[in-house]
Formats: sequence, structure tokens, C-alpha cells
Amino acid sequence: MPTARRAPRPKIGSHHAEWLSLVQTSGPFLTVPVLEKVLPDGLEAVSRMPDLRVAYAEWLNDPRLHQRWIAWVLTDLLGLGDAVTEAQDSDPTYRQPVHDVLLRPSYSVRDRTTAGDPVVLLVHTYPPGTPLDRPLRSDAWVASPLDRAAELARATENPLALVTDGSSWTLVWARPGESTGICAWRADLWLEEPITLRAFVTLLGARRFFALPVEQGLAQLLGESAGRQQEVADQLGTQVRHAVELLIGTLDRADRDRHGELLAELEGVEVYRGAVTAIMRLVFLFVAEERRLLPIEDQRYAQTLAASTLRAQLRERADRDGEDPLERSTAAWHRILALFRAVHGGIEHDALRLPAYGGGLFDPDRYPFLEGRPPGGSWREQRADPLPVDDRTMLHLLDALQTLLQGGARVLLSYEALDVEQIGHVYEGLLDHTAVRITDTALACAGKLEPELLLGDIERWATAGEAVLHERLSKKTGRSAAAIAKSLNTELSDERRARLRAVCGGDDRLLERIAPFHGLLREDLRGDPLVFLAGSLFVTQALDRRSSGTYYTPRSLAEEVVQHALDPVVYDPGPAQERDPAKWRLKPAAELLELRVADIAMGSGAFLVAACRYLAARLQEAWDNERQPEDAAAATGPPAGGGLPADPLE
Repeated sequence: MPTARRAPRPKIGSHHAEWLSLVQTSGPFLTVPVLEKVLPDGLEAVSRMPDLRVAYAEWLNDPRLHQRWIAWVLTDLLGLGDAVTEAQDSDPTYRQPVHDVLLRPSYSVRDRTTAGDPVVLLVHTYPPGTPLDRPLRSDAWVASPLDRAAELARATENPLALVTDGSSWTLVWARPGESTGICAWRADLWLEEPITLRAFVTLLGARRFFALPVEQGLAQLLGESAGRQQEVADQLGTQVRHAVELLIGTLDRADRDRHGELLAELEGVEVYRGAVTAIMRLVFLFVAEERRLLPIEDQRYAQTLAASTLRAQLRERADRDGEDPLERSTAAWHRILALFRAVHGGIEHDALRLPAYGGGLFDPDRYPFLEGRPPGGSWREQRADPLPVDDRTMLHLLDALQTLLQGGARVLLSYEALDVEQIGHVYEGLLDHTAVRITDTALACAGKLEPELLLGDIERWATAGEAVLHERLSKKTGRSAAAIAKSLNTELSDERRARLRAVCGGDDRLLERIAPFHGLLREDLRGDPLVFLAGSLFVTQALDRRSSGTYYTPRSLAEEVVQHALDPVVYDPGPAQERDPAKWRLKPAAELLELRVADIAMGSGAFLVAACRYLAARLQEAWDNERQPEDAAAATGPPAGGGLPADPLE
């Protein structure tokens, strides 16, 4: 008797990517590879769903049950039981020195199985409806509940905190000298999307704190995820390069449709530099908006101008109407160009104000062709006729910049969590590519090396026999001969044929030439096969990475190099005079501020950023060492308005 066939089990990576997409994260948080390793069978099941439904409804109906609701979530839903204690004198506390505000948790969770009952989680509670990410006005220190929790976590070296108003349950992970990681769960979503509840219980439940090995503890998992800096930088770098390719491909198609009028007299390298600048402007804006350096909290800015909100707006249109209508609109590109101008020249309007930041990065006259203007004029005087970049292109371009492909699904990327060095590495990886015009039809092939190969060359190899074809393609692409053979035997579906015909410009003869090799082609971000017609502009590698020097420099290496380079110039006596560091004496703040540091072979800026951090730390020490801080402030100019920021990174 035949047995029923089991439904295929979904990939665990997709399982974790799903719940990550349903919670709000900011800063460094868990990555799909780490979750796959430590939770290979997925999230734990939750048996308290009926009780949760009742307890949540009771709290909504009677706000007087607020503390009871919070206590139930901690002790029963998470199973922490008697490990949870209300605030005690023995709990970690910290007095914020500038504003004299005492920080202490509402509850603490202690590990009763370990000597000394160490604190494993600090819990901060607030009245219902308190915005956890907005400044409190209850005392002299204008800081949000999340900022206060992070400050206490850093000061007491208890890195994990849970902040809640009963509705939002936000995990805060903060270590000294590092960015704050945040993940927010919504109680109402626990009932609508149970997978988010399972994630909450799996990560913050009693088993995670008390029953599992130390290396599977939440703090250790977060640390491991944060340590995968190079993987994130490399993946983002690849996606950013593909975004540049998509932008240039779109510009080139529009140029050919208009018989070369759009990019007339522009060299390929100039178009490439302009496209790279546009993409890096967006990266810069994502960082600035996530760190609240631009007015993202202003609804008018967020809805009509911001870069970081545009993707969601385009995705909503695509989900509602499909992607095809997006190809007939260019509003997103116009909005981005307007934002570039606003950052450079400022906005002075009753409804919205933005200072003019100036500088070269956002200068509209640097690459005027992006706005459809000829060179040599002024953006304040010349009329702009922006190049036709459609909204579908912008949607997929923003997808590549704002999400990471993990576990087969896209997970929103937090630019706030990226180190400056990582962003520098992303830019550095674009330096070994350029854009050139091709004289004959070429195919962009998939594989480790992602080469662009002339169609005529591939056809010649094919006439020499399968063995020669497989060998040549394997060498050019970095794929195995077996993988090449499998790709060449892939059937050409009707949908694939239609897409291929479109990129061939409707040329059926060319389509038939390419069809036998369609399985070799890689796709652009829109899912279209990449074929470069004769005379078209395309992105290709100009230099070997070894020649351009574009290697990722780990932060730890840069910091060690900088320390040994600068110790002799900030201490007097220092390592040049004394072997014993205890005898070194830091120079006065005024002398430290006079130092100048140069990196003549600067690539991503990793060493200069490390030097900036190192000198900032020494400067803080110098201010602390000087007997009269008021006089020192006047002489050496530390930040006005009540001292240094609480976060060392600031």
C-alpha cells in the first residue's frame, strides 16, 4: 500500500528570516546564520497561548492590572518564575553624572543556579502608552527609556535589558564602546503572528538563561552575530555593486532608446562614477536617517522626501498593483534627486527646515547628467530634466541596499549597526570596477568570478566540442565543469524566453543564438537575464583586487596598529622613554587637539577611523585628568551643553 508523501520541510533559514522580518530591530542583532546554527530545528513551541489571550484581554480592559500583566509575562509566559525579583538595593544601579539621574531597573532576573546569583537580565517598566524610543521629560536628562536602559547596561556591564510599557517589549543589548542592539516585539502581534511569540519565548525564556550551555546564551549569540562583520560587509558590498549595475543598465537602455542622446559625449568611467556616487549618497542617507541625524521623525519629511521610507512605499504599490505599473513612473528617482539637493542646499520653508550641509558628496553639479543637465552650469539656474529611472528599478535597487538575503529571504539591514569601517569597505569594493562600452554582444555569466563573455567566443568554444566548452567556461566563471554542464542542460521556460527576448531588444535571431547558453546567465536585481548588446554600457572589473588593495581591514587589527603608532606621540614620557606603561604620562588636551594624522594610502579609511576613536578616548582621559574641568572646557573646547554624550561612540 503506498504511503502518503510528506510535505517538504521549509528551510530553517527561511523560518528564522520570517520572524526577523516581523519584529523591529535596530543596531546589531541576531543573524540568520547564527540562528540556523544554534536553533537548527527552529523556534520552541509555546503552550500558554490560551492563557496569554485571556491575560492580554484583561490588561487591555483594566489598566490597573498593568504590573500584574508584566509580572505574568516574565514569570509565567517566559517561565522565569522566582528568578524575577522587584527592585532591590543589591540590584545594579548607576548615577548619570552630568544630570545626576539615578538609573535602576524595575525588576532583575538572577541566575539562582550560579554562585552569587548574578544578574542575567535587567527589566525596566513604564506606564502604558509610554513611547520607549522618545525622550522622557520627567527629569533633567532628556533621554528615552531605551537610551537609559542602554546606559545602565553599559555602566554596570550587564549587557541585556528588557524595556516595556506592556504593549511593546524591547530587548536592549549594550556593551561598553559598542553600538546598541535593539529588538522590539509587539504584544498584539503575538496573537496575530504566533511565530513572533515563539521567538520571544525562545530567546528570553528560562531555558535560554539557565538550562543551556553558556555558548548558547542570548548574550553570546548576540556577540557572535555582531562579530560577523566581514560577512555582512562582503555581502552588502556585492549587493551594492549589483545596485550600481542595475542603475547603469537602466540608464544605458534609456540612452539606446533615445539614440544616444541622454549620455552623449560621456565616457563610461564618468557614468560609472556618477552611478557610484548616487548609490553611496543613498547609503550615507540611510545611516544618517537611522541615527536621527536627519528629521526622519517629521512626518512630512518621512513620507515625501526620506530615503529610508521609500522602499516600503514602493513595495506597497507593487504588492497592490503588481510591478508592471512601476515601470511607467519615475517619481521615486525624482524624489531621491530632490533629497540630494535638499541635503546639499538646505530647505527653508514653514513646513520643513533642513540646514544646508554643502560638501562634495551631494553637490548636484558634480555629476549633472544624473539630473539631465549639461556640464558647466549651476543647479540653481539650469533646468533639470532627470534621466528616466523607473520606479521598478528603484524598488529593486533599494531592496539591494536595505536588505540582506539570508536563509532564502530578505531581512531588513540596520545601517545603525554598521561600523564606519564596513561602509568604507563597501565603497572600496567599488573602486576595482568601471563601466565600458562593448563592441559585440556579451553574456553576463553566473559564478564566483561573474565574467562578461563575448557570445562569439562561447559559440567558437561550443563548435570545438562539449569538453572544450565546459573547460573554458569553468575557468572563466570559477564554476565546476559539472555545474556548467548542468546549467547548459537547463530547459528554457516560456517566461524565461519572454524575458530573454525583451533584453535582446526583440531580435529573434539573436535570441536563438543565446538560447542554448541561457542557463549560464546571471540575472539583474529585477530578475531579468543579463545580456549586453553591441554598443551598450556595462559594469566590469577593471583591476584585480590584489592590485587595487581592496581588502577588508578588521576593526581589531586597525585599532592595534593605531595604538602602537600613536602611543609614542600622545604620551610624554611614553613607550619611547619608558617600558613600564604605568610611568607614561598623557599630554594635555590642548596638545592632543593639535595633533595631525595622515594615511597617505587611505582606502576604506579604517585606520583613520581607528585613529579618530583612539584620540577621542585619550582626549576624554585628558579632560578627566585636568584639575579644573570648567577652565579646561574653555581652553580646549569639549562639547558645550553639559559635558560629553553618554555613549562613548558619540
